[in-house]
Amino acid sequence: MWIDQARDPCRKGNGGDLKSLTGLRGVAAAVVFLAHFHFQGLFPSWERALALVEWHNEAVDLFFWLSGFVMTLAYLKNFGVRTPGFWKGYFTARLARVFPVHLLSFSVMLLLFVAGAVVLRKWPAYLDTRTVVSNLLLVQNWPAVNLGSLNIASWSLSVECFCYVVVTPLAFICAVRIDKTWILAAGVLAALAVRVSIPTLTHGYVSLGRGVSGFFGGALLFRLWQSNAGRGAGWWATAGTVWLLVGVAARAWWQVDGRCLMPAFPAIIYGLAVPPAGHRAGLFLSSRPAVWLGDISYSIYMWHIPLGMVPIYHLRPHVVGWSAGGRLTWIVAEMALVLTVSHLSYYRFETPARRRIRARTQSST
Repeated sequence: MWIDQARDPCRKGNGGDLKSLTGLRGVAAAVVFLAHFHFQGLFPSWERALALVEWHNEAVDLFFWLSGFVMTLAYLKNFGVRTPGFWKGYFTARLARVFPVHLLSFSVMLLLFVAGAVVLRKWPAYLDTRTVVSNLLLVQNWPAVNLGSLNIASWSLSVECFCYVVVTPLAFICAVRIDKTWILAAGVLAALAVRVSIPTLTHGYVSLGRGVSGFFGGALLFRLWQSNAGRGAGWWATAGTVWLLVGVAARAWWQVDGRCLMPAFPAIIYGLAVPPAGHRAGLFLSSRPAVWLGDISYSIYMWHIPLGMVPIYHLRPHVVGWSAGGRLTWIVAEMALVLTVSHLSYYRFETPARRRIRARTQSST
């Protein structure tokens, strides 16, 4: 879900970043961010338009597919030649990517829970030691644990970490050994069918099924894209984009099940990994604002709950009575706060922490 920008091994020598996929991640993060502000009731005349961002649960599946695709792109070559120290480097990179911001935002969230318990003079039953420790280690959605997430966005991180440990090695093995296009295509379709067949839930084995199908599907999709040298990218990019836009509108206007969006995700990733020249969706996703959102997307994902959703939840009863201008000003100020903190978190904390962790690991070998 929260992928590093990676060099494209299929384009020898050019060293280009997959900016369009970074931008796609930014769009998905923006959808989650906006939907969790729960505009309903604050702006009654905008209800229909605001419903266009209510596919945030499905946007998380897009993160899973992106993670499977880009991680396979970044690591498969060295995995295939059995590079010494591969797994140490792999797990160090995953640890450095996920845990610094998680630990910081989790600490803030925990302080908010404790402060609320002190004010209300009642300790919440769900805030027990087992829940806190499992959330701290990001294993709350793992088999045999299955506890709630204190930072509700972190359920997908728990699934992501499970995929890092269990699913990714198996996906790499399959991706290395399968070279027939029709088998790769069938694997992608099978992963898509699995996801469509299960409900969009954020707990239990269903949440793991969403992550596993996305990771496997993304890994096989990369190999399909690699083996075909991206042939037909323009057609798939256009088809996926149109499908997504129509599906989002249908979900907003007629409450169609959000799983109808799933076929659009692999099509868009395949088509826009290296966008065809002049493709409008590719140009948009490669633009500086979209790439910036993609860069800070993980920070947005982790900070928008304690800094955005929690204040809105508690202050909403008071804000509803304000004028439309006052409500809009308050919402914009909350958004600006989350984006500012996310920007600073990425550039001043997340990136330096990741570099330090990797440097210390390398110096110890």
